[in-house]
Amino acid sequence: MFTVPLHRSRSMACALTFALALFVDAGDLRAGDDHLERGFRTPPDSVRPWVYWVWMDGNLTREGITADLESMKKAGIGGVMIMEVNVGVPRGPVGFMSPSWRNLFKHVVTEADRCGIEVALLSGPGWCGSGGPWVTPGESMQLLVGAMTEVSGPTAFEGSIPRGARRRAFFGDGHLPAPLEEAKDDYYRDVAVLAYPAPPAHDTIPDIDEKALYVRAPYSSQKGVRPFIPSLAGYPPGAPGGGIDPGSVVDLTARLSTGGRLSWQVPPGRWTIARFGRTSNGANTRPAPVPGLGLECDKLDTAALNAHYDSFIGSLVREIGPRGQTPGRGWTMLHIDSWEMGAQNWTGAFREEFRKRRGYDLFPYLPALTGAVVGDRETSERFLWDLRATAGELLVENHGVHFRELGRRDGFTLSVEPYDMTPCADMSFGSVADVPMCEFWLYGFNTSYSVLEATSIAHTCGRPEVDAEAFTSGDEEKWQARVDEGARRLGVRLRREPVRVSQVTAPAVAPPGTRHDDGALRGALGEDANLVGDGPRLSRVPFPLPVPSQAGAPGGRRLFPRPRGIAPGLPPPFIRGSGESSREARVQFRRLRPRCLHGADDRAGRPAHAPRRHELPRACPPGA
Repeated sequence: MFTVPLHRSRSMACALTFALALFVDAGDLRAGDDHLERGFRTPPDSVRPWVYWVWMDGNLTREGITADLESMKKAGIGGVMIMEVNVGVPRGPVGFMSPSWRNLFKHVVTEADRCGIEVALLSGPGWCGSGGPWVTPGESMQLLVGAMTEVSGPTAFEGSIPRGARRRAFFGDGHLPAPLEEAKDDYYRDVAVLAYPAPPAHDTIPDIDEKALYVRAPYSSQKGVRPFIPSLAGYPPGAPGGGIDPGSVVDLTARLSTGGRLSWQVPPGRWTIARFGRTSNGANTRPAPVPGLGLECDKLDTAALNAHYDSFIGSLVREIGPRGQTPGRGWTMLHIDSWEMGAQNWTGAFREEFRKRRGYDLFPYLPALTGAVVGDRETSERFLWDLRATAGELLVENHGVHFRELGRRDGFTLSVEPYDMTPCADMSFGSVADVPMCEFWLYGFNTSYSVLEATSIAHTCGRPEVDAEAFTSGDEEKWQARVDEGARRLGVRLRREPVRVSQVTAPAVAPPGTRHDDGALRGALGEDANLVGDGPRLSRVPFPLPVPSQAGAPGGRRLFPRPRGIAPGLPPPFIRGSGESSREARVQFRRLRPRCLHGADDRAGRPAHAPRRHELPRACPPGA
């Protein structure tokens, strides 16, 4: 994420990341040239751009906050998304969530209301995730780990059996304060002890870390990450006797003592004893200010989310007290940014939820999480599918939907960027949002698929607006003066969604003082935004995503592929002519989550997602 300092004073160094707001008007055509002309000449406040307002690790003052908001009001900015980060700027005097910090946040809400600016707060410190120092290891994201012990019978086994080790966090360990790091490493709770006859051969399941949701790598930034896990029509037969017979699995959980000692009369033959327990996945808030460093809360458990929400958002709501509910100003929204917390495959109630949703007990199949074949390869793959489906459903319901419900209780709407490392279907998670959100970079990471996801969510779920973190750039890609060419190209590539553009990145790094010298461009883009938003949706082909339980989504070409010979930092050229790029601009489609096809119809009794130019389909169920 490229941040541009906008206001600097002796005691405040806030930074803004300008984001481009993309809106989708999926309603009927608004009739009348007069209406279009009025909206073009005087765009309404609803199309004013929003920006990321990135606070730099405690460098805050009341005067600086007021100066920034007043300058944004003058520049025509309609809303801010607040996040506080630690990206190497020397720490300021105001500790995150300290009494003085909460008082300054209250000042933000008051001043934003005065200036007619909306405020959205991210779901946790840093720019991804929902966690903090108040999250205990038992409330953090969980993984099921296992350790095996080989024994031969008949014999009376009495002794300790090893427990599984916590897996290394995806982005590494050692980022938390020492006491919390130690507590994270020490956390372990037994789940099951199973025994089964050791198979004479040893078949294994490929890519087990991905299939068992131990790892979900960044789809947008890491090469080789699959958009989804293929489901084959058949699997090659394994070695004879290479699979574990699920009917032979013995549950020894009740025989394990508190100290990890097992007492069991081993039957004749070679047996494997598998001890399974849950640990933290180690994910922490990133890149959080030092006082905000902590574990990510359990994404499959409403109780863990309740505790996080109450410690962070709830405490701020109590600090501020009753808020005026004037539309379009003040603190109005919560935001979940791109998913960068990794995967999770367990929670305290997972066994019960699995049985309720899938109709069978998963305990006899737990050895498959270690890569062992249970039954045969197809049976094991089907079980792992069910595991991912259950985890995905719990994430959508117990984190996404529940977070939205908690926010609505306090008067907030919700926006979500539902992609990148999500251990569930992107569009299912994004459908919980009041405002689905996407992102696209200038020349950096290819996240253009998220634009199709977000607009498809809007079309199929009846959302009138889509936001985007847009034209994100690195230091080598700073915007130059001709940024309008990039905006025009975006309009061409996505003109049939329809999409409207209302803000672009500020050029380079501003000198001390507030810099807003692109007012004319922002005004022009606001005119275009309102005009395009009045158009109909023209996507004609529904395109079901492969599966509801797999992470990621099919990727596409970059919105802004770097042309040959172009120097970094120059805006992308406007594309004309034939070829693949122009063909992509003509062919439009909507992506559908499979649940949207179950029982969906319109008022005329036809399938809700049949091609109809000017009418919304009946909304899909939340989280579908």
